[in-house]
Amino acid sequence: MDSFVVAVKSDFINALSVRHSVALPDVALIVNDFLDMIVDQIKEGHKVELRGFGQFEPVDRAARKGRNPTNGAIMDIPACKGIKFKPGSQIKDALD
Repeated sequence: MDSFVVAVKSDFINALSVRHSVALPDVALIVNDFLDMIVDQIKEGHKVELRGFGQFEPVDRAARKGRNPTNGAIMDIPACKGIKFKPGSQIKDALD
């Protein structure tokens, strides 16, 4: 498999279009729909698992104290929702 650098989503879409000889608008539609489906599931509180690649899991982050990096002042960071990614076996094996 040829390596390529993906700086933005459009680079990824262009690379897929060239690699599989599929029209750019068709690839863009599929990639955007795929990402939208993942986001929709996470927003609903579901874990998304792409076997071998990894898992995206919504997490609740508690309110906490932090420091303003510009002036060092202590500040309150409100509770928020976040995403945890756990890499799958294919990624782990590729990095070893």
